[in-house]
Amino acid sequence: MYTPPDSSLDDYDALIDYALTIDGYRYAEEIWQIQPFTQEHWQKVQSFKQKGRWSGSFEDLRACLFAYQRRIRWVESGGCDREGRREFMKIYRALCKAWEKRERHTTEKNSDGTRR
Repeated sequence: MYTPPDSSLDDYDALIDYALTIDGYRYAEEIWQIQPFTQEHWQKVQSFKQKGRWSGSFEDLRACLFAYQRRIRWVESGGCDREGRREFMKIYRALCKAWEKRERHTTEKNSDGTRR
């Protein structure tokens, strides 16, 4: 789960392996408490997209990235899913920002022993 994203990567094909380094099915069941790839699951994934922007905890965004990769894999059996790939990259950029925020917070906490 806590493998840092590489913010220099900007190609879907280069990021497939990263998306699959978590078990998004298990995350959906254990953390979100919903069955993966049901209508409820897809609504949960979409709930992290507000006004065209993806936001949420690093962990939730990792689960969203996984879900989009699996969706693209299924959809692309019939051709390239350009829209899905665009959303995947938006999630990845939001994930990179969430990681940076998480790291700053951890550094601040460790530097003085208190939360800011």
